Amino acid sequence: MKKIVSALLVSLVASSVISTSPINATELGDSSSNCLKPKTINSEVLYKKEQTKDINKLYKMAENEEGFLSANELEEFTNEEVTLTGDKKTSDGSKAEAQIETLATSELIEVYETDGVKTEVFAVTEFAEVKEEDLISTLAADSDSGTKTDSSVSVRAYSTNNFSRTNNSCIDLTSVTGGWTRLDTSVSIGTKSVNYGATGRNCGTGSGVTQNSKVQYPSGTTYSYAVPSNWVGVNIDADVTVVGHKSVATLTRGSSKWSLSFVNNVTN
Repeated sequence: MKKIVSALLVSLVASSVISTSPINATELGDSSSNCLKPKTINSEVLYKKEQTKDINKLYKMAENEEGFLSANELEEFTNEEVTLTGDKKTSDGSKAEAQIETLATSELIEVYETDGVKTEVFAVTEFAEVKEEDLISTLAADSDSGTKTDSSVSVRAYSTNNFSRTNNSCIDLTSVTGGWTRLDTSVSIGTKSVNYGATGRNCGTGSGVTQNSKVQYPSGTTYSYAVPSNWVGVNIDADVTVVGHKSVATLTRGSSKWSLSFVNNVTN
């Protein structure tokens, strides 16, 4: 599964009678006036489960095409671009690039109802594997870089957007998480950055464009950042929508260096 650029969703949670059956997305309604109702002490919790933290389990779900969202919805929420760029320039000044394939899965975490309006809280996780053949193919400048058929995985990157949606058009990004797993010890993961944001038409007013973004620099190989509470939800159907995040990591092996850019957004 592989696409270009991106965007996604948000809100909160609480209260009685918890179901073990997910709520169908069509039950959320379609009135934009009932947009992004926050969870209060008077909210009714209709469904709740612990979010899966085991990255290996999420990867298996992605491999097996399991998850909360239908295939069509998952495709809508996983407009991504993952690019590996080599550090060496060709004679024309450009750098060799490889597009990295992705896998994705989704998970419903909670459904609550406030003032008769249902809100879903869910997560969408994507994986991108950098293979040895990708590293090799982006090493050389103009000459043959040698065999490019080694499919062993060197680095597995993962990227999760956490959302809320009160109906099928209003979304709010609540947090972003992700990281990089070394599967080849000869490859090191160096400088990293995470840029997350939400741009689009204000879901509450329906007019004007709101734009928020933030950049972080993880010190380790995992990250988790909550979205500031003053960010507002946006209309996912508007033509100015961009919601989600981008991670960038430097990979090194010996004197060779690469940049891995993982864009995981929903866009219109």
